Amino acid sequence: MAYYFEEKRIQAVRQKGSGPDFLEGGNAIELKGTNSDFDRATQQFVNYILTGKYGGLAVAFPCDFFDAGKLAKFAAFCQAAQAINQAVPTYLLAEDDSFYYVKKFDYGKDVLPTILAEIYRQYNNVWLTATTWQVEVAKKADEDFKDSEHLLLRNLRKLVQTNSDLLIRKSSLPILEQRGYPIGPDGQPIRCKQTTQRARRTS
Repeated sequence: MAYYFEEKRIQAVRQKGSGPDFLEGGNAIELKGTNSDFDRATQQFVNYILTGKYGGLAVAFPCDFFDAGKLAKFAAFCQAAQAINQAVPTYLLAEDDSFYYVKKFDYGKDVLPTILAEIYRQYNNVWLTATTWQVEVAKKADEDFKDSEHLLLRNLRKLVQTNSDLLIRKSSLPILEQRGYPIGPDGQPIRCKQTTQRARRTS
């Protein structure tokens, strides 16, 4: 995320110790890794919003942090935050064999509705374009709803990859590390403070 902030000219300053991972203009930015505890993270987010110490909160997650339940809980949290004028900007990260992708949602509450809108678009497109649309819709639904959770997460990753704000080529990671963007012992970019601490201990 440090590389993203630099490329987008966002004045986010990395923090040390307890508290948020970055500060940007008085706003907290918290990064969570794939295996972070969602309920504990949500309590932390609420504390950041309600203490009055920070002007606002932004969060960042890899796509594989989510399952269907977490998507629903996060949507509920963001709706509650919106009611007290907190947008909760949300950065989502995805990857394939060659690239990392970063996509920003200005309002965290928009993440789940955007996934649902994409699913609607796909089915509507079949309805509008297929001559035997009943057959094609039935075929698609049979495949999609064998695993509804996979349907949601597949479309989440697709949205991040096809609408990304920034692509980072994986082959550039050694160069980024030289520039001060830490890479974990597994060759992956650092995504949370716990990972950073582990990387330092193993280096």
